[in-house]
Amino acid sequence: MLYIRNFKTEESFLRGRQVVHGHTTQPLLTIQHHIKKNLPTIPLDNGCVYYGKKNTLGYLLAYNLSSREIVAQRNIEKLTLR
Repeated sequence: MLYIRNFKTEESFLRGRQVVHGHTTQPLLTIQHHIKKNLPTIPLDNGCVYYGKKNTLGYLLAYNLSSREIVAQRNIEKLTLR
């Protein structure tokens, strides 16, 4: 496990494997691009907590390792402003 936000992956070290990580929110299109292009990293954090605040964020994601598909569920909680 890595405790850093910005890291570079050594593709020769991965030997064809991928690193699936979170903690740094990415737009859904960016995440889908990483999967489609078979890039060495898959950023799987779409900032579910940011629902109602940013249009490109707000989904809870699950990634099926076998089928390489994302299941995306928009956060359905009501935004509470305090």
